[in-house]
Amino acid sequence: MKPPVYAVSLGPGNPQLISLQAQKRLQEADLIYYPQPLRGPSLSKSILSESQIPTHIPLKPFNLCLQEKIQTQEQIYKKIAEEIKHQVQEGKKICMACEGDISIYASIAKIAERLSEKGVEVRREAGISSYAEAAAELNLSLLKKTENMLFLSSCPNLENFIQQVKDVNTVVFFKVKHVWSWLYPYLINTKTWKPYYAEHIGQTNSFTTSDLSHLKNKSIPYFALLILMRCSSS
Repeated sequence: MKPPVYAVSLGPGNPQLISLQAQKRLQEADLIYYPQPLRGPSLSKSILSESQIPTHIPLKPFNLCLQEKIQTQEQIYKKIAEEIKHQVQEGKKICMACEGDISIYASIAKIAERLSEKGVEVRREAGISSYAEAAAELNLSLLKKTENMLFLSSCPNLENFIQQVKDVNTVVFFKVKHVWSWLYPYLINTKTWKPYYAEHIGQTNSFTTSDLSHLKNKSIPYFALLILMRCSSS
């Protein structure tokens, strides 16, 4: 019987936030794949390097080319999935690691889907997402009683945003960098939402604030999110 592939969540950045179960899967692996961005260091590799993983276990990067066209990404997903399938057929225990939680905008989710299509069993190990850790650092209770929450990672314009959130109590906006040019001016002038900003959560350079004046003229990084909580008077 061939071993399953484990899609392992590493949490937002601090190695101490990896679950014990995820840690066990990583320590038992014969090979660990991790995503490498086009430019700059890999957060996943940084977390893995500081984790209690035996040094003899090889770490293999793969580049998802996140800035390329979808067709190119699809080719990359299939290529990596085929490579992992061959490793599994040889009886190797394979882990695919990613920062955050595998169920929320995970870079390896598409590869897991392609593996399943090829008949390779994939099991997922949950982790702490960046928004959950941000809420903890900001001392927030995101939902109460019958309140609801919306996750967003993109939005074309302010009008579309207002339409989507009209009946929502809490909004978690990932990759807020891409909408900052129109979202920030709106938040400055509205009393509908109480904003909470967080970047590089779980890392040594993490930064959080609920004061929008601290964000004026600030360069927003890729690993930044915004939690919006509807004011009680709205």
